[in-house]
Amino acid sequence: MLGCLTQLPRPDRCDGTYEQYCDPSREYDNVTAIISAAGKTDLLSYMNTYWKDYQGDDEDFWEHEWDKHGTCISTLEPGCYSDYTPQEE
Repeated sequence: MLGCLTQLPRPDRCDGTYEQYCDPSREYDNVTAIISAAGKTDLLSYMNTYWKDYQGDDEDFWEHEWDKHGTCISTLEPGCYSDYTPQEE
């Protein structure tokens, strides 16, 4: 499997699955507030339109997806930033 990971430019396990719940310190329960504070209203509008929870609780769905998958991928190296603040990923 290691050969597969080094040959393909993607972060999956070569079977379509991805790492899960990788960094508990980056699990957030305020996705809407984080996106709004970053001034990304266009992204939030898009999510409100197209990334819907089938039970109607979009915020809970987004939090779940971030916690499960988003915590496993980041190009951010917090140690490289003297003024890094959590939730600015």
